[in-house]
Amino acid sequence: GKTTSQAQLRLFGKKEADVRVTLFRDHHAWCPYCQKIWIFLEEKKIPYKVRKVTMFCYGEKEDWYRKICPSGMLPAVELDGDIITESDDILHALEATFGPLYKNMDDDEVYACRVLERQLFSAWCRWLCYPARNEK
Repeated sequence: GKTTSQAQLRLFGKKEADVRVTLFRDHHAWCPYCQKIWIFLEEKKIPYKVRKVTMFCYGEKEDWYRKICPSGMLPAVELDGDIITESDDILHALEATFGPLYKNMDDDEVYACRVLERQLFSAWCRWLCYPARNEK
């Protein structure tokens, strides 16, 4: 499929049998943690499947997803049959399997950006998912 938030399969010229990654992400492509995994997969041209899951601020997680990932965390990735959650852990696993994107996740410059990214993404998620807290 094409590079859109609606794509459910990205092959980059390879066969579906070559897919080793399934990305579990939000329906609306709003989750910044999901987006950073999505961008990594796209930039590295790693064939992957997508399964969409409801973000908790929009309702209950699907039962099928709770069976795969009891915590309900997003994003999650199934890599060679193993479920991995927490976006940085996912990126570390993808790097270990497919190599780094430009610089390694543990590079000092990258790490500084990851700290800032975590602060920005956390603030955004609090704003989106806990609007009553923002009315002060």
